[in-house]
Amino acid sequence: MGGDDEPPLLLKSLAERNPDHEFVLVGRNSGERPEDVGLPSNVTNPWTDLRDELRIAFDKHDQPTNILGDDLKHVLKTFSRYTVPLFQGVDQLIVWGGQHGTSQTPIPKIGKGWDDVTNPQKSFVLYASYVVRGINAYRAADPIAREEQWLCPDPRNYLKARDVQWPLRHPFMAQFEFSKREKHERYNDTRTPAECGFEAEVDSTGHVWHARHRYIYSGLELCGILPEHVPSYFADNWEERQHFGLFINEARAYVKVTRLDALKEYVLPLDPHFIHGKWSAESLTYLASVGREIAPAPSEVYYDKLRSVKSTFTTPSSGSGWATTKPWQAFGTGTVCFFHPGYDTQGHIIPTLEQVEHGDVVDPDLATLARWLRVTSPDDLAVKVKVVDQDRDTWLWLALMQRKLYDDACRDPQILRRLEKRLQLK
Repeated sequence: MGGDDEPPLLLKSLAERNPDHEFVLVGRNSGERPEDVGLPSNVTNPWTDLRDELRIAFDKHDQPTNILGDDLKHVLKTFSRYTVPLFQGVDQLIVWGGQHGTSQTPIPKIGKGWDDVTNPQKSFVLYASYVVRGINAYRAADPIAREEQWLCPDPRNYLKARDVQWPLRHPFMAQFEFSKREKHERYNDTRTPAECGFEAEVDSTGHVWHARHRYIYSGLELCGILPEHVPSYFADNWEERQHFGLFINEARAYVKVTRLDALKEYVLPLDPHFIHGKWSAESLTYLASVGREIAPAPSEVYYDKLRSVKSTFTTPSSGSGWATTKPWQAFGTGTVCFFHPGYDTQGHIIPTLEQVEHGDVVDPDLATLARWLRVTSPDDLAVKVKVVDQDRDTWLWLALMQRKLYDDACRDPQILRRLEKRLQLK
């Protein structure tokens, strides 16, 4: 239920650290042989053969805009025949949370019974339904002992799926700490939560549990940018660097703190050496009207481009205060990374200004770093960018302090340690 390069890189790290265990790709993928894409020999991919078999079995039943009636039944039945055994055959299960809906397969609408069910979107049927059905099958034998491990790397992708039958007793591993109450369809299982060993409430229909899920910070944002995976080397080349530049995608535009607002208020007045990212046509039109062109950059130039400036800036993602990869990438390359006031609001990457002022930070150097990197206003950012551009000693102290944080975090990554403990690998 996820994408991008972080899941395979996390898998590679886990497999390399635990060579005596087999790691099986139960998630739908493009079918490469693991060794052909740089994964170790203890990773196996059933989809190398399964992908073509499933395509043939689907025939043309997955083509309609909305999968309905007999087509829907055929797709779900085919998925179950080929994929449920994969989930049932593993000892432990990791789920990388990605885009999904409140239902991936037909389940009763809110407050209704099985005679009035949902009509899931086609994309969720094709790319998430088999995952949910697989999770339910995996849990069925022992829903307490066989608990899947959820990873939540995106503020938009907390668990919404009501068709996931069993709540989690352990927290979701995430990049921010919060809790959320969600629903679980019981599929005609009439046992109470207490009978099954869970804390939950049964709704008025009698077939839905309401359970509270906890999400805890686990350093998940680091898994794809460890030094063995990316060219995050430090470059002591202050004289060659330009003053300021950044990578920034638009993300959600319907939140209180938008990235377009951040550009207008904080970034554009500094005349950045570069801005790269993906933006909507409407935003690009506005930016062009103020003389600024923004386009994506190829991924292979990312780190070299980041190393070409003395400082950069990170802003909230989709209006959230979550920690993300961007500061760590800058920390690795020697590029001073300033923090928007709405970014990393819980202080997982560096302490918040409130934590510093309340005396919660014991290390005086870390407190100084936080005061430098966390800006309070556009004017504050402008002053600090200018100092770093003109004072090599200030840049070097900040860059080395950042690099130490990156090295410490990557030495034995929290997310790998937490997963290994949960999976009982070590």
